[in-house]
Amino acid sequence: MSPSARPGAALRSPFALLVLLAPLAVAVSNPAAADPLSAYGSYVGEDHSFHDHHHENLRGINLSEANLSSANFTDAQLRDAILVDAIAVDTLFTSAILWNANLSGADLTRADLTKANLKGAILSNAVLWDANLAGSELKNADFRGAHLLGANLTNVLNGQLADFTGAYFDAHTQLAPAIDDSVMYYVVGVCPTNANQYWIDTDRDGDGDSCQGASPLPEPGSIAMLAGSALLAALARRRG
Repeated sequence: MSPSARPGAALRSPFALLVLLAPLAVAVSNPAAADPLSAYGSYVGEDHSFHDHHHENLRGINLSEANLSSANFTDAQLRDAILVDAIAVDTLFTSAILWNANLSGADLTRADLTKANLKGAILSNAVLWDANLAGSELKNADFRGAHLLGANLTNVLNGQLADFTGAYFDAHTQLAPAIDDSVMYYVVGVCPTNANQYWIDTDRDGDGDSCQGASPLPEPGSIAMLAGSALLAALARRRG
């Protein structure tokens, strides 16, 4: 006599497994609908990652410390918005109006700010690693102490009228000719005695001279990348 089927065996069949996983597959392929945001509203510390808010009027909104990673704010009206210390990694701000917006201390790693209006915007101490600001309007924008390693600032408008005092850039940063990098710190790696600081080349001779600034906590592998870049540069100079 064959043994009786175990309870629940049918649920473990391939077909049953597909049926059980179908709702999960649908949920993954269709991100949650964006929570409504409104102009002048306060959403401090909320999670709005992966949400779509393109073309929306969000003037004066307060998104400080909010998680906006991979969200879409393309063509959005964000004039006077407050995004202090917001997390906006891989976020789209393409052609967005960020006039007089406050993004100080925000993490804008790999954010797309192509052709954005950043007139009068505050980006002091913001992290803009590998961010794209090509073609953006920078009149009176404040980038003091901003982290611009690998950022693209080509073809910007009024770059000479923005304040880049104390900003950090490296060999991978693309700057428009109008931007004065003499007031900026040239980063050639991680400080050899303090991994939380940059290794700065003050005389621009290719060698690090001093440890300055408080480098932001990078994504895994970024410190290794910086250190590797510095090592390769040193080896190239030695061969020369």
